[in-house]
Amino acid sequence: MRIFTFICFFASIVMISSCSLLRNNKGYTPIEAFAGDTLQYIKTNFDNRKEAYVGKKFKYFLKDINVPLNSYFADFVFKGEMGCEGVSFFVNENVDGNGGSKPIIVHVKWERLLPSDEPSRMERDNGQTWTKQESGFYKGIVIKDICTTEWGTCTECAK
Repeated sequence: MRIFTFICFFASIVMISSCSLLRNNKGYTPIEAFAGDTLQYIKTNFDNRKEAYVGKKFKYFLKDINVPLNSYFADFVFKGEMGCEGVSFFVNENVDGNGGSKPIIVHVKWERLLPSDEPSRMERDNGQTWTKQESGFYKGIVIKDICTTEWGTCTECAK
């Protein structure tokens, strides 16, 4: 009887976890479906589905984004005190029709302002290169907003 109870309990946990995972990825389209159009991949999965990430920890965004996050910058502001309100990534270069390219920038804003000391130190020490250190530091921070821009555009994320 104990084995049967244990099996039922274990099966319930697996089903609940699976349903939760499917619910969070509802509408997510793998990068392979975009035939190299990184901008459309980012807009479809993160701009248009930001509700899947807003209010959740940054680690879920990191788990889902399937493009290299190489260079970044912390978004520092002064709101009575200096703080970090988010991070922005230069994800990829989107080739334009004239043979040139424009970097795609993904802006992730935090739900609360972070003290600037550690983000500033990591940015300086790692030369604005996204490393495991940054992933480890930011993974537990809750997301307020996500938006995507191309270099040279004036689109601004919601405050």
